[in-house]
Amino acid sequence: MKSLNLFSLITLILITNSCAQDLSEKYSSLGNVLFYQLEHSAFPEALRDTGHIYKGTHYPKDKHYNDRTALVFIPKHFHETDSINFVYYFHGWMNNIKKAVVTYDIITQFEKSGVNAILIAAETAYEAPDSYGGNLEKENFFNLQLNEIISKLKYDGHISYSNIGKILLAGHSGAFRVMAHMIEFGGLTSNIKEVYLFDALYSQTDKYIKWIKANNDNRFINIYCDNGGTKDETEKMMEMLKSENVDYFLSEEMDITNSDLLENKIIFIHSDLGHSDVIYKREQFYKYLSSGHLRKN
Repeated sequence: MKSLNLFSLITLILITNSCAQDLSEKYSSLGNVLFYQLEHSAFPEALRDTGHIYKGTHYPKDKHYNDRTALVFIPKHFHETDSINFVYYFHGWMNNIKKAVVTYDIITQFEKSGVNAILIAAETAYEAPDSYGGNLEKENFFNLQLNEIISKLKYDGHISYSNIGKILLAGHSGAFRVMAHMIEFGGLTSNIKEVYLFDALYSQTDKYIKWIKANNDNRFINIYCDNGGTKDETEKMMEMLKSENVDYFLSEEMDITNSDLLENKIIFIHSDLGHSDVIYKREQFYKYLSSGHLRKN
């Protein structure tokens, strides 16, 4: 049994390294793709030490809650200033960071936007039906994770400064939970200037509203569709904002203009697309990035 486990581990390492090399080559014309193994990763974490059961299926720790990988992308146009901006992307259920960035053109859209920032996709639950963010839901843990990545980037000579500038959080589907906890407890709330939810508002709405109200300059975009399970909660959030006299902008996706994205801070977009199409089919991630706070940097 020990020999089999060792063989499985070696196989997993080889596959992971091969995949990392493939992604580095795939995006080499756009920038530098790096992979780091983190001490301050979402998992392993105590509440998933025995894995997770969903609808009668067990998702064991070793396959789904033991990945410490963070993907980091530095675009060729990146130029360092005394503070560095970061964009975090989180995948949804039954996904992983390497697959998600390719499937949804995350790196391509990010690079096209021209924003002067570093992109990070840190692994959470690997290929599991689970929104739990593990350690990233704990107080100040987001701060610890990002500073660990910064230290690694400095050590490897990719950056010279450690000051954290603006942070943008973006996530699809089940990513809503980890992002909400990071906003409230992660230790970098004042740095988080934008949040994008790609058909992802299932709950934790109070945390997002609290963040919106904390700073009039915070930018929030929620794109949702009819069949993704987020429509009712999105409409509830709009009613909550209205009751608290917080202005927002609502548009059909086919009608929204770049001026609408530039001129409004709290934006709800109803899409005719499917649940997984609202990230990339119309280059949504690119459009939101290129009209946000980071466009001037």
